[in-house]
Amino acid sequence: MAWTSDIEPALRDFAANPIVLYLACWFASGIVLARTSGRFRLAALAASGFLLQALLRKSNLLAFELFNLLTYAFAASLWRWEERTRAGIDPEGDPDARREIERGLDRRRWRCCCLGMLGLIAAFAASQFLKSHTPADQGTEWRVEVLLDGFQLLILITFLFEVGAGVEPLPSPGLFLLWSHLPPVGAIIRLSELTPRLGELASALKWREAFSWGGLALVATGLAKCGVAFAMGRASPESFFPSRPYLFKSATIFVFAPWGFYLYGAGLNDIQRVIGKTWNLAVPPMYDWPMFRQNLSRFWASWNMTMTSVYRDYLFFARWGMERPNVYVNSVVVFVAMGLWHSFNWYWLLFGVYHAAGFCAFLAYQQWARRRRAPAAPPGRLRAVAAWALTYFFVCLGWYVPGKILQYVGIEGVK
Repeated sequence: MAWTSDIEPALRDFAANPIVLYLACWFASGIVLARTSGRFRLAALAASGFLLQALLRKSNLLAFELFNLLTYAFAASLWRWEERTRAGIDPEGDPDARREIERGLDRRRWRCCCLGMLGLIAAFAASQFLKSHTPADQGTEWRVEVLLDGFQLLILITFLFEVGAGVEPLPSPGLFLLWSHLPPVGAIIRLSELTPRLGELASALKWREAFSWGGLALVATGLAKCGVAFAMGRASPESFFPSRPYLFKSATIFVFAPWGFYLYGAGLNDIQRVIGKTWNLAVPPMYDWPMFRQNLSRFWASWNMTMTSVYRDYLFFARWGMERPNVYVNSVVVFVAMGLWHSFNWYWLLFGVYHAAGFCAFLAYQQWARRRRAPAAPPGRLRAVAAWALTYFFVCLGWYVPGKILQYVGIEGVK
């Protein structure tokens, strides 16, 4: 199959993708609400977010709303109990005793929110188990209704984390509704990122900022990336190397699979960054050319940045009862959590372990280089190319090696 013959079918596949209708409706809602402002605009944005979630999730909407309701009710009950307890403290009593009681309340709130986060993780694991173990002859509707997806898991955990740690007070039901129903683009994952932007969200649309030549160029770039990604998905590398199967496998591992995945995500993000302006949402870039980074630290700092920043801030700097954070233990925790966030199965567990091992090796190399105290010399071009090639090959093999290990031990079909 020639490469050019894949372009037109790929464009048809992209146009038929449900995400395209979702993006179009998101854009239309921003135009319809362009002249609104104030509380009415915030309420209308929340209603539009609900409709967009219904369009995207369909049969999973009931589970989505149920988990939102349960999580908010859990946090609200903790907050109300704490307010009643604080109100009963004698303001004229011993200041030291009052401070001790308040610290005890903070610790109790944090521990209860940690239990809530563990409950969400358990619900996610159970949902993934039900999804992967439903017999084909039983249909899929009943299992979809109980599914907690990874994106909702992440935003609800950040909600409990920030409320439990006292970073944010308990939001009003309306603010929680708006935040939890924002379009799932990775723009506003944490509640603390939304509250400073409420004034901006409540203002009328700034037409010149939303529809600039730079924005149109970004949309065109995003469409081009998605088109190439879909063409890679339809193209068969075997047609380029009919008599060399090893070249076919190499092209799949190092070109078609990683670049197709990356270009599709980066292309959608480019489009969402422009559409987000119709809601006055500053959607940050989620990918910063990660395929051209020269080490694993820089790669992960530029890959799905809004998501990985949550894992970094919440897990990488945790002490886990030790006097100081252990970077090796925390690296394993971070990457295993990132892998299992995709799905609770052996493939993604091995994916996390693979990248944890590579990242720990990179950290060990850095510490060894510091101990040598060698004079800092500017890296040469050959060294930079070698560092990039090593990083690129390691990352690309990260999608291939876990599957081969599972195939070797006789476990298949778990991606």
